[in-house]
Amino acid sequence: MLLYDNSNWPLIIIHFKESKWDKDAYDSFMCALNALLTQATQERVRIRLFIMGTQDIAVPPMRVWRWVIADILRMRPLFKDALLKTSIYTPDNRLDRFFEMLFKVYKPSRPLNFSANREEALQWLMD
Repeated sequence: MLLYDNSNWPLIIIHFKESKWDKDAYDSFMCALNALLTQATQERVRIRLFIMGTQDIAVPPMRVWRWVIADILRMRPLFKDALLKTSIYTPDNRLDRFFEMLFKVYKPSRPLNFSANREEALQWLMD
């Protein structure tokens, strides 16, 4: 499951959480993310995106990879207009293959950072 926290706008934190990877919950998340990117574009605010994995998460099933990749490609113009930079924190390598596949088809238009250290990932994002 993907959850988000935008309480420190324009910082958005996305959490990968263990779940059954329900399509309806995923679609709700993507709808909310789309709305946040649209809001940022309309307000001319640049988002700092922090994507966070956890040590207790299993690798998302392949069907989820397809959902994410299709939606990221569809929303590419919003990401290009709304993002300032993205930092991805993964405490281990369980999500590496997922991100590797994602970034084979989607090339971020803004700076991107990967870190196994949460504080370093956030510091890079906020600098």
